[in-house]
Amino acid sequence: MAVPYHEQMHTAIWTWIREESNSRSEALISVNPSPIIILQEIISRIPHEHPAWHQDARAPSYLSPSGNIPIMGTFSEQMCTVAEHLHRTGQQQRISWYDMKRILQFYLSDAEEYWNYINSLDWNYDQVDSYFGLNLHDIVSCRTACSGDNTCSYGIGI
Repeated sequence: MAVPYHEQMHTAIWTWIREESNSRSEALISVNPSPIIILQEIISRIPHEHPAWHQDARAPSYLSPSGNIPIMGTFSEQMCTVAEHLHRTGQQQRISWYDMKRILQFYLSDAEEYWNYINSLDWNYDQVDSYFGLNLHDIVSCRTACSGDNTCSYGIGI
């Protein structure tokens, strides 16, 4: 049975965001591409303000082979490919760009809420690393080699 939103779609979105945040060339956002900033940028580039059935709905309405939105770069292409595969194989109902925008807005809200909570704890670098088991101790040695903008030569913000 086809579901409205398949977990493979979720995985594809977050995989793309992770790759985008680690990319330094041909990125959607070239300066400090954090997941929150990337989500904000993607959402701002989805022009759909109405559901696909609404009389004022914009085309392309659905993520499909013909539903690519060029100003969104590879995000649009990859999500259309995944959505079409899931639809063709009967795993996911056709998803509209309007619904995708709403999903991304939820992800953004959730990420901001989570990030704000973590920041409210006022933990230092070592406490965050220890609590979440991030094993970032290797980056500590990079701190001394950082440039003025606190970005290591590895491109990791500290």
